[in-house]
Amino acid sequence: MDKLSTKEMASMMILYMLGTAIMTGYTFYTTPHPLYIIISFLSALIPIVTCTIIIKNNKKNLFSVIDESFNKFFSKIINLFFVIYAFIIELFYLRYFIIFTKNNILIKTPVIITTIIFLLLIFLTLKRNIITLGKLSTFLIPINILIILFGILFSVKMFDINNLNSLLTLNMDNIYDNLLLSIILPFSDIVLFGFIINNINKNENIKKSYSIAFIVSFILIMLMYFTNIFVLGFPLLLKVPYPTFITVGLSSIGTYVTRMEIIVAFNFFISTLVKISVCSFAAMLGLKHIMDLDNIKDINIIYTIIVFITVMIMPSTINKLLLLLFKFKWYFLFTAFILPILVLIRSKIKNRKKAI
Repeated sequence: MDKLSTKEMASMMILYMLGTAIMTGYTFYTTPHPLYIIISFLSALIPIVTCTIIIKNNKKNLFSVIDESFNKFFSKIINLFFVIYAFIIELFYLRYFIIFTKNNILIKTPVIITTIIFLLLIFLTLKRNIITLGKLSTFLIPINILIILFGILFSVKMFDINNLNSLLTLNMDNIYDNLLLSIILPFSDIVLFGFIINNINKNENIKKSYSIAFIVSFILIMLMYFTNIFVLGFPLLLKVPYPTFITVGLSSIGTYVTRMEIIVAFNFFISTLVKISVCSFAAMLGLKHIMDLDNIKDINIIYTIIVFITVMIMPSTINKLLLLLFKFKWYFLFTAFILPILVLIRSKIKNRKKAI
């Protein structure tokens, strides 16, 4: 089977980490203060470093390491934790994308049609395993980054430096709740790459893939974040669910494409497709290990149907969706940070026993 290269894996990670941040400029998650963005990125280093050590020591993905490090009962329980984690993340971002599409792009199109089309794209993308997604990400990443940079460039004419003053005096109420959400989202879910990383070519550098993705994503999101501040300012930035969409919507790029937000919406579609596809692949791979299946293709259709049914009954507004997300914060914290560390410790103990 073909393997992912460093370039393909890094491209996937960048699009994955951008995710909904490409539309929200990060302000969707917590109090929009730069401190929270920095904390979120630094926190993401914990699962990144943990997963890298596990993979390099064992030459296998996390699901395989868990199976070898724990007995059959505990390995299935731990794998189930990660499957549920990936499933929740997938549902959340898919529902968010559907709400955005319904409110801004396909206003007259029934939600059920949008959901079916998007899930069908994910199904077809993963039909040939994760390799297809890697090649697609490599092709689309230059376009994605160019659109972001052009969106920022065309917004410069509307910059108001005075908006920075409101940032300096921003009220940071509920700091602990916001801090916790900043730690667990939106970047700690990169832990899911630890479960698909065995698809990378053995001659490629795993650490390099993580490093490139981490640095590029951080720079792009910070650029989008400050662009939104300079154009929209506070308190408007706190009142809109899609600040980047609104920011670039004020720009025009000529006769043929007069509204920049159309192009940004395409960017949002691409990054969301990659993010949800990775979550879907990780969840199905975990179910494959739990159910002792030969291939994830055995559950691809059933899993897609379950996702579809669940998404359709989820909240239809951003505020209610956020409240639902907030209820899972401790589960996210435990699964993304503590469990990988426990797996690392257990695998080291197991390897030492084998060496004796």
